[in-house]
Order: sequence, then C-alpha cells, then structure tokens
Amino acid sequence: MGEPAYVQHANVQPSMSTTQYEDTQNVQFDPIKSSLLFDGELLFNRYEITSQIGIGAFATVYKAFDIQSKKIVCIKKFVKFSSCRSLPQYNETNAMSDSDVFREAEIMSKLAHPNIPCFHGLLSDRDHFYLIMEYCEGKTLLEFINDAFDRVPPQIARNIFRQLISAISYLHEMGICHRDIKPENIIVDRLLNVKLIDFGLSAYIPEDGMFSDWCGSLYYISPEMMTEKAYNGQLADVWSLGVILFAMVHGCLPFQSTEEISKMMINYNYKINESYPIPYHCQDLLSKMLVSDPGKRIDVKGIKNHHWLKGQPFAKRNTDSTQFNTVFELPQFSSLPTKKNDNHINGGMKPTHAANFYDNLAPVKRQAISMTAKKTHRKKKITSLFIRPHMKRSLIEV
Repeated sequence: MGEPAYVQHANVQPSMSTTQYEDTQNVQFDPIKSSLLFDGELLFNRYEITSQIGIGAFATVYKAFDIQSKKIVCIKKFVKFSSCRSLPQYNETNAMSDSDVFREAEIMSKLAHPNIPCFHGLLSDRDHFYLIMEYCEGKTLLEFINDAFDRVPPQIARNIFRQLISAISYLHEMGICHRDIKPENIIVDRLLNVKLIDFGLSAYIPEDGMFSDWCGSLYYISPEMMTEKAYNGQLADVWSLGVILFAMVHGCLPFQSTEEISKMMINYNYKINESYPIPYHCQDLLSKMLVSDPGKRIDVKGIKNHHWLKGQPFAKRNTDSTQFNTVFELPQFSSLPTKKNDNHINGGMKPTHAANFYDNLAPVKRQAISMTAKKTHRKKKITSLFIRPHMKRSLIEV
C-alpha cells in the first residue's frame, strides 16, 4: 500500500489580495478570499488549477492537472486553524482544527480500495493545508437521485449499493468509521462506478467500539446518535446506508422534516409493504437496516450475505455501459419513469460542511418523458443538513 504521506511545507504567498474581493473601505481579512486560486495558476510548481469545484466556510476544492504524473487531481484547500480565528463565521463548535485535517489525511493515506479515492499527499504553506487526492469524475448520488424521474430502478440501486457496502466493509475492517455517509459524499460516474468521498468526520474505532461525539448529517444520522449516548459507529454507518438505499428505491427520504425526525426517528422501523413497486428482498434488507434499536440492526457482514446482494463480486468495477442502456441514458443519467410517488421530502436546507466537495442542492433541471402516459413530472429534491461534532442539540428538539 506504500508509506503514509506526510505534510510538506512550502513558502507560497497568497495568490491575490483581499481588496480584490472586498470594498477597500470596509475590508476584513479573509484567508479564503485572499488566496483563491485561478484557472491556470500553478500551485507548488506542480499542480495547474483548471477549475474551482466548490467553496465552503473554511475550505475550497479545486480540479487540477498534476504536471509530474500527467493526471487530473482534486485539491482540497483548508484554512489553518490559526487563520480561521480571524473569520467572521468562526466559532469553536464548528471550526476545522489542524488535527481534523491531519486525521483526514492520515486515514486516507491508509486506504486502497476501488470505491475510495486515492490519496496523493498533504501540502502546507503559511495559512493553508492542501489535501491532494484522486479526482472523481461524475455526479453526486444526490444529483443522481434527484435527476431520476421518480426513483432509481432496483437493479441500478443494487449495483450502486453493492459498491458502497464494499467500501464501508473495507473501512470497518481497517478500523475506521466514516460517520458522514450521505448522497453528497458519493460520486457516481457514467458507468455507474461509485466513489465514497469526504473523510472529514471519519475516525478510528475505539477499543470498545463506541463513540461519544455527535456528528453527521440530519436525515442520515442514526437514532442512537440523537440520544447523546455512546454509540456503535459501525452500526451507525449501517443506518446511514439504509437511508441512502431507501432514498434510491423510494425516491424520497424516510423523514420529511426535522419535526418528523424528532418525533418518529427514535422508534422508527421500516415495514415491508407489498404494494410498493420495490422487490421483496430489497424491502427485507431495508427492514433489517432501518431498525431504531442498534442491537437488532443488521451489521455489514449480514448485509453482504443478504439474498438481495448475492450474485456478483462486491469490488468489481463496471466497464461495459451497454448493460445499463435499457434503464439509463448514461451521459445524462436520465432514468425511465416507473410509478409516481408524491411523498417526496421538502428540500431547501443547505449543508454547512466547510469542506463539502460539491454544492449539489440545485440539480440540473431535466425532463423525463413517460413511454406510456407521455407526461412529465419533476419531484421535490432530497437534501440533508450537516452537523459537526459537538454542535449543540438545539438544532433540533427531541
């Protein structure tokens, strides 16, 4: 697997002054805006910036060309903690500490899996860290689901889910929990290959297997995490995977508002309904994953052995697009419609994760024409609300 990458330091000055972004009469130093990188700019005499992918409160993500390796890479640029303190949006509950960045880099440096981006290194200058990793072509699963006419066909959902389980199973075997599994953190390419990204909340599993910090994204965090008691991180990851599978095959989320989460989630258990246009074995798996009591919830090993997922290798990479053409028009990922579902979640809450890879809460508007009714339908979007560790539980009332 190779030796872990270590931080390298370089004397690199900010790329541009703050006054180019702010009014000079009312300027406040902003380490992000004062050093935004431009297309064509050369970073560390090696990485040529080609585009900005996304920007958050404490980090910016770029697509770049590595001159040495001749490969496209992704650069996640963090503001150092010492510089964060000068930001107006800084507060101690949601700031990215340097140790958070080091942990993310260390964890990624240990991983080698086809469904996880390759880690290339961590660089540093005076005010910033630069996490260099494989660039993942495609769209987020959030876009993928929201762009589907109604819901993701079960055979496609199974292909995607099998790859997710392979990645999470590998993480758990490495003694790591992801703790922020959500559609925004999953990239799907045109051949339906999956990459699990953003390890900013990932952590090593404690000796007793129990975590105590409350983090993740509302709608995807497990019921036991909302009680502020110690929780099993591996089973919490299973719950998040269950919500994602639910979103793919139902075209909506199990809970449609923060109020519904606070009232129903603690005692929620998925029930099989034969009237749903969803295979029985898929529903059976959901009924074993979306169980509020973690002691009764299926684990990753049980999921891999479940009847719905049997038949294909878990880490196989898709190379043939023809097998999916009957369901998706691959370049646009447009699905053929099934049955209309009006119980979609109300969107609009934007995740606040400083280092989110993509801002995908406004999917590209598409129309899918029914081959039978010849009508169009655009469903409401699914979304999530990001929560950093130790943030106050006043975000929701339980």
